[in-house]
Amino acid sequence: MVKCFRILLLFGLLHAYDKGILYSSYGCRSGDRLLHYTKASWVAYRHRLPLYIVHFSFADHLNLFYTDHYYDERVQTSFPKVVMIKSEGGVRQRLSDNTLFDIGFQFRKPGWDPYEVGTWKELMEDAAFREHLRSKIAPVKKMMFAPLPKECLSVAIHIRDGGGLDFPRLSKQLFAYQPQLISTSERETFSLDGYCDGLFPLKFPPLQYYINSLRKLSNRLGNPPIYAYVFTDSLTPEKLVGQLKRQVDLPNIKYRHHEKTSGPSSKILEDMMDMARYDCLIRGGSNYSQISHLIGRHKIVVFPKASFWYRGCLIMHPIEFSTATGWENLRKRFGNFP
Repeated sequence: MVKCFRILLLFGLLHAYDKGILYSSYGCRSGDRLLHYTKASWVAYRHRLPLYIVHFSFADHLNLFYTDHYYDERVQTSFPKVVMIKSEGGVRQRLSDNTLFDIGFQFRKPGWDPYEVGTWKELMEDAAFREHLRSKIAPVKKMMFAPLPKECLSVAIHIRDGGGLDFPRLSKQLFAYQPQLISTSERETFSLDGYCDGLFPLKFPPLQYYINSLRKLSNRLGNPPIYAYVFTDSLTPEKLVGQLKRQVDLPNIKYRHHEKTSGPSSKILEDMMDMARYDCLIRGGSNYSQISHLIGRHKIVVFPKASFWYRGCLIMHPIEFSTATGWENLRKRFGNFP
């Protein structure tokens, strides 16, 4: 039935459009693919063009598979010309007939960091598009989650640990420091092959980043009751969460995590959707957690904007506290507890 519907939909639309946007599925991980999809969806939405997608793993578990248009041999025949573009100007300048515009992963706009959605101001502030994206990156089958405690500020913490698939880490842990007091001359910037945090520092923040972020979040809201759930691909989540709890050392925070994990392939879509439900999200630069940021309705999202090295330690600085409402409103709502 679904297949017949798609064929009929496609047959009608092939004659209605003479140009469109192509999402060609970049990357091998769920976050990479969906971040690339978001860029293609944004351009299609902005220019009122149909979006054609290439199938990727788990796509049929999301609404986008059944509501966007499928790129197959029939479409290839109708659109013999495919143009790779890296900016919106490429769409405006080449609006010729029978053309598909392939949105490359490097697509960017002025002021956008292509790897950090927190800098995509125009997209993030477009409420209609955010709703459109939520309708696309939504599960076909309803997912059941445990209710979040209403008496607490709920905080989702996403820690990408590697789960045995990524390179080892290089950074040492530095639990007591003030980044603003580290002089510019002492800061180092470099890329090191063979280490995940040497190659992609913002994707693999050290644990002290999460410690400092959670502590600052709690303090700035007056230390209300907090329910903190740690989402991680770590093969030893108990050890990771135990260390986080000891170093944060605040009695108002209750911690939870998955009792068991099978590494990075465990509960991929479930966790992505689950993280989007929380009041707050503390994340690194992982594309996976950025999708939860995009489709979520968080009051606060914490993420690193830049990093540097200091005596063998990776430091996240500055850190962005992005608020959907003012801090004062959040204090009134979540800080005035008996």
